[in-house]
Amino acid sequence: MSLPQNELWLKRAIGFVTRARQEMWGKHNAEIMAFLFECGLSNKTVEKLLLGWNRRSKLRSAEGWGLDLERIKLENGKLFFPEGIVVPYVVEEELKKITIVIHKNESAENVNFVVEGSQHVSMILGEKLLPGVDTYVVENILDGFYLLQECGLNETDEKICLIIPHDLSKSPDDSAREQLEKAGKIIFLTKENEQSCELWAKDFDNSNICNYQSREELQNSCF
Repeated sequence: MSLPQNELWLKRAIGFVTRARQEMWGKHNAEIMAFLFECGLSNKTVEKLLLGWNRRSKLRSAEGWGLDLERIKLENGKLFFPEGIVVPYVVEEELKKITIVIHKNESAENVNFVVEGSQHVSMILGEKLLPGVDTYVVENILDGFYLLQECGLNETDEKICLIIPHDLSKSPDDSAREQLEKAGKIIFLTKENEQSCELWAKDFDNSNICNYQSREELQNSCF
């Protein structure tokens, strides 16, 4: 269940996202920009999606972020912000969620870390709630952004909707379900076992689950 956002959380969150964007475009950004380039993301896409960089892991007071310590379990009452790529999710000019993509870890895959106090909602980008629009569900955030860049943010007539699910192990949240119900074809794209998508896919006869292992295979799913 999402904790209700409040003015203090929003103030702190906006400040964190703003500083992360400044770090992304700062003078020490060569390493992170090289990584995003390797992921296939252009500078234009990084800017358009408001991506930032948390250069160093840090701890902050949960109370200082307006969070109720009786409702959440945190070690020493501190919020943890790992080093990584900061992904804000903004809907109608309101910050709903902050995810940090941890790109330095023992696994070959990136890890998504949702900042405490964020709303537990899926990210929906591109052509939202347009009846019949092709909708792609991609759990890997940076791969999803690459797909949107190649098929939805360019100047072609091809427009798509991208859903980054909050949690595929639970039923779709309301906003994701509303989009899926209006979609034309629904493509679930995963690098993992295809069974991970079945809970969401089973309710939609117009859905398919596809496995990919490369950006080329990911992009080909659009055509």
